[in-house]
Amino acid sequence: MTDVATEPTVPAAVPAPAKKAGVPRATLDILRSKQRAQREVTVEVPGPDGPEQVSFLFRAISRKEYDQLIDAHPPTKVQVAKGDLYNIDTFAPALLANVCVEPEIDAVAWAGFWKSPDWSAGELMGLFYTAAALCNSGFDLVPTTAGD
Repeated sequence: MTDVATEPTVPAAVPAPAKKAGVPRATLDILRSKQRAQREVTVEVPGPDGPEQVSFLFRAISRKEYDQLIDAHPPTKVQVAKGDLYNIDTFAPALLANVCVEPEIDAVAWAGFWKSPDWSAGELMGLFYTAAALCNSGFDLVPTTAGD
């Protein structure tokens, strides 16, 4: 039996699919001019005269700012034992102070809400999760294929 040397098969270059009709390709200029993500949410605040609807405007902070906030609020020993990555009692007020742009509320005031018996965990965590999700979510990626 003789060995026949064969050359490895090199896949042919695959052409890029045609761009989707009506959707321009991203450009460096478009990506550089991207604005920070923001989200407005409306909540119902119980009051003496009944519930009142109010809104909050959240604007994402950069990845670096977010990571610096996490580093500035390390978990306690008890929180580390639970597997927490940060101290929720200090990180959440700091994040909200940086991400909630309207109304403008500083970290001391947010910490006061965090400690207040008048604020439920659900109310506080709802605002915190909104801020954290805004900072940690990306583009809405919609897969496209040629001919769609």
